[in-house]
Amino acid sequence: MDFSYTHEQMDLQNLVKNISANYTNADDGKVFNPFWKILVDTGILGSSLPKKYGGTNLSFLESCIVAENLGLKAVISPFIVTTSSAIAIEQFISSSRKLKILSDIVRGRSIVTLALNEENIINPFICKTKITKKNKLFVLNGSKVCVPYAKESDYLLVSCLMNSKIEVVLIDTSSPNIEFKEQATSTGEPQYIVNFKNLKIDQDFVLRCDENNGLEILERIINKTVTLFCSYSIGLNESMLDLITSYTTTREAFKTPIASFQAVSHRAANCYIDIACLRAVTQQAISSLCKKKESSQSVAIAKVWCGDVCHRTSYSAQHLHGGIGIDREYPLFRFCLMAKQLELTLGSSQFYLTEIGNKISQ
Repeated sequence: MDFSYTHEQMDLQNLVKNISANYTNADDGKVFNPFWKILVDTGILGSSLPKKYGGTNLSFLESCIVAENLGLKAVISPFIVTTSSAIAIEQFISSSRKLKILSDIVRGRSIVTLALNEENIINPFICKTKITKKNKLFVLNGSKVCVPYAKESDYLLVSCLMNSKIEVVLIDTSSPNIEFKEQATSTGEPQYIVNFKNLKIDQDFVLRCDENNGLEILERIINKTVTLFCSYSIGLNESMLDLITSYTTTREAFKTPIASFQAVSHRAANCYIDIACLRAVTQQAISSLCKKKESSQSVAIAKVWCGDVCHRTSYSAQHLHGGIGIDREYPLFRFCLMAKQLELTLGSSQFYLTEIGNKISQ
């Protein structure tokens, strides 16, 4: 089997690497910064959208390539949530208004994010936020937590319940009856508690598919978002391994580089093997999604590896670096903080292992 990228994909990979090279800590948590403008100007934001919206009509694989290379620099940006949201809007919103929404996303005029998490609920498929039908409108009430870039976004994709069934709706953040409360995060990514009180929604902004199954739509959104995060984590872990290699080959003990010590080299080798396994299962998830096969299990397996590898690699990196690993003038701390966030985003490894076990036992 040939797993190598095409020339076009390699060009995209090199482009993102060159762009990310200019990313600095000063850009962390800021949306409309010079780095984000470059992503817009190069057309990367529209990589997975059709040309009629201004996109480049590439596949989901190309979006994952972008995410992986953003992970190499631990870039904090709304690329992943905006990309997965835009794909869902293109597929499941029938309103003619989506032309303007998607065109604005590609041109960097709009940001869309996902509001899926609720307080004290680990499972992203369970929610208490409710939507009711009133005449030709829908009314939304409830609260979401840990919503990235909520206040900075123009639209939110919100999961909710209507008559005990899952629905996904698109919310204009300029609408009345929305309240944003900023949350403190370890990575510096802006996240918010978002409260909805009697928020009216046009029926055109309720996501629909042929089967009219909101749970299936939510599953597709989560599967693609999780896979993008897994791709991002590959780049993140590779950079931590590079830092391990660089530090242990120059740091000396007893006038010998510590990389020559058997315990140190074995620890680094374990990280390398872990990352290779993470890449393999993530590629399997990407392949399933691109071919429109049943992908829930392959995505769950990738997320388990994502969480475990992020934990083990960051732990090993800190252990092998000693005290310098927590120095904020040294880059490792940024990667470790992001690794912990990825480990828990949209469900932990334990959650997905339980889900896999439940499906096998059925």
